[in-house]
Amino acid sequence: MKQVMNYLVKWNKRSDAFTKLQSVYLALTVAIFTLAAIMSLISPRVGQTILFFAAVSGLVFVANGVLWAVIRTFVSPAIEAKAPSARRK
Repeated sequence: MKQVMNYLVKWNKRSDAFTKLQSVYLALTVAIFTLAAIMSLISPRVGQTILFFAAVSGLVFVANGVLWAVIRTFVSPAIEAKAPSARRK
């Protein structure tokens, strides 16, 4: 248990907010998909319903990645370029 805690502390220090959020989305997607697979063995209809939520979670993961890429590529540099001129005034 201590090794897991040490790993999480190191991961927290070296990861930014985007990486943490994406990791949670990915873990959630995998967990929901696994639950859907298990539930499909019991009830196919319930499994398909849960699989829909796994697909939505996967789409949120992809959409979040795309939005962060757009923000980091276009918005952040524009804000950083304007910041020094605002400080001089």
